[in-house]
Amino acid sequence: MPWACPESHPIKGYVSRESGLRVYFLPGTRFYEEASPERCYATEEEARRDGSVPARRAEPVDAR
Repeated sequence: MPWACPESHPIKGYVSRESGLRVYFLPGTRFYEEASPERCYATEEEARRDGSVPARRAEPVDAR
């Protein structure tokens, strides 16, 4: 079971093994539930200030 972020900081961030980039996942996006974060952020702005970018294919789960 993946590690979860606290409710106050729901954005999951980690360093991508594939690219070496620091990426983040928003709640409700694809792969969010599977992601095991190294860091948790309260806002996207906070994640970006830390050098993170949105994960590729981070569209909402129900997008087609």
